[in-house]
Amino acid sequence: MPTFSFDKALKLGRGIKGFLQLDAGITRGLVPNLRQRIRVQARQIEAHNEQLERIRQRLSEEDLQGVRWEASKDPAAWEYAKASEVAWWRGWITSRGLDWPEDYNPRLDPEQPLQDYVIRCLSATPGSTVSILDVGAGPMTKLGKSWEGRTVQITAIDPLADAYARLLAEADIVPPVPTQPGEVERLTERFATNQFDLVHMQNALDHSHDPMLGIQQMLEVVKPACCVLLYHAVNEGHHANYAGLHHWNLCADNGNFVIWNPHTHISVNEALGDLAEVTVEEYKGDEDEVEGEILVSLRKKSTSA
Repeated sequence: MPTFSFDKALKLGRGIKGFLQLDAGITRGLVPNLRQRIRVQARQIEAHNEQLERIRQRLSEEDLQGVRWEASKDPAAWEYAKASEVAWWRGWITSRGLDWPEDYNPRLDPEQPLQDYVIRCLSATPGSTVSILDVGAGPMTKLGKSWEGRTVQITAIDPLADAYARLLAEADIVPPVPTQPGEVERLTERFATNQFDLVHMQNALDHSHDPMLGIQQMLEVVKPACCVLLYHAVNEGHHANYAGLHHWNLCADNGNFVIWNPHTHISVNEALGDLAEVTVEEYKGDEDEVEGEILVSLRKKSTSA
């Protein structure tokens, strides 16, 4: 398969520079199917990680984080990371949930109840319809599809929706709510301002290019006095060593919602100002979890419409 290569100069910290050679396969018209393309891209990812490992042996952890962060901003590295994400979901779909069948099966149930943590952020009288946007939903939304006495209308989007649709078709699976293509940073290009009763995002904001722009976009499309609900593992980027699509960390600091990485620290409460009321809840993890999870509610103020 033809490839092109180039050297990516990286500033590693304290004036040190290094180079990663990135090889990108020209696959259009040459790779006959998705399965072969994933294998090719998986080998590219493995080679890329081996280069980082060789650098690891010569650098401190602080310097190495700089390498990962710089590499993550490179378009080719981003494409490699997306291929890795699709490969993981392929395994999840074909195995029916990997080690988490309790996560897989409810997603296929059209009668799955809407989760309590979502319901408590909604104000809907019996007989009404609730519109929810699930951002970064993956192949199948985790959200429940039923709420007694009410109609739940879910729109699920993900940047990798087309790849996920192919995986589901290969497995002969039709989800109750199909995932549509869409990026958190570009929601207003697809949806109207003040359209949804709630916007939900779980374990996906840390994958985004620009999480603050994504938050602002989610606040644009949710109705005034309604919530953007973020449910994420704490500091996932740090614990994943910024591998793959894990570019950011989300955590709580004295009641403030914080987004950070080795080069940026953002207090979301301060950044949003009067746009939203921010509430943060922390859930401690089990013994096998490092830090647990964080649930953030951003209630859009009526004056921000």
